[in-house]
Amino acid sequence: MPAAKPKPNSTVKKGAVKRSTKSTASGETSIKTHSASGKSSSKGTHGARKKTRSEPINIRVLSQQKDLIDKAASVVNKTRSDFMIEASCREAENVLLDRRLFVVDNESFEQLEKILSAPLTDNEAILSLMEYKAPWEG
Repeated sequence: MPAAKPKPNSTVKKGAVKRSTKSTASGETSIKTHSASGKSSSKGTHGARKKTRSEPINIRVLSQQKDLIDKAASVVNKTRSDFMIEASCREAENVLLDRRLFVVDNESFEQLEKILSAPLTDNEAILSLMEYKAPWEG
């Protein structure tokens, strides 16, 4: 009879080795083992290849900030590094998406102007959506 598969986001102790599994939103599972000496190793992510991080980013924070980050990372079962990278990248994307001034060359501007000036075509999905009444409109 095969061994039972650990539940997602669970910890299994086996002898002097502790093994943690973590499931992501995309259904991938990563396994991390911790030896009694405190060293850990990652067995990789099943279902996708993980890129190796090579660029260092060093920052100094207040003790309270570090504690807050660690607590939040723990709640979502992430390492401090993974939590900080995801939060920083999400904010960077938001900043870039919120831009209102775009500087482009003449050719790019003319292409955009041509697209915006083109006559609209009927789009059944949009027309259907516009006919739908919101629940508060009665």
